[in-house]
Amino acid sequence: MPWTELWGTVATIATTVILLVSAIVAIRTYGNARELREEQTRPWVVLDFDTPVDPILTDLSIRNIGPTVARNASFSFEPELESTFDSGKRGRLPMREWTIIASGIRTLPPNREYRMLFDRGPDRFDANLPNSYEVAIRYEGPTERLYEETQILDLSPLIQMEAVKPKRLHDIGQELERIRKTLDKIGGHLRQ
Repeated sequence: MPWTELWGTVATIATTVILLVSAIVAIRTYGNARELREEQTRPWVVLDFDTPVDPILTDLSIRNIGPTVARNASFSFEPELESTFDSGKRGRLPMREWTIIASGIRTLPPNREYRMLFDRGPDRFDANLPNSYEVAIRYEGPTERLYEETQILDLSPLIQMEAVKPKRLHDIGQELERIRKTLDKIGGHLRQ
């Protein structure tokens, strides 16, 4: 075999290998870009405990923080979700029987939040109920892709934090009344 034919064969093989490697890199790059795009545009359903109104009262919130709609969201709690309000004394169904918890949410648009009163801190502490729940969250995205996540809901950080009680309209009104009385006294002294 002459040298020119050998070099031609080697060049053809090298070109074929380079093209195959380039094709593999392009396929991987496309797959990574597609996966990244899906992660950036997927719905993202999260549950959280919060104390937005009163540090003693804890809310459970369910929110879609993703940019697209979540469908058929369902939740499974371990241990079973339990609140001191579940005793029926206050005339409400146990939380685990609420439609949103038991049957889920059919459509959860982006940035939509469902917030419900979960429990009262001192009552919960006295009742010796669990502070932590593992929740399995399942939902579909707009392409009918199924997402499944496990999340830990933990009340412990809220219990251990020192509460900052927000001022309410009533508190502000009382403070304004005190200011008015002080100004009246100052005005009375100035008139004398």
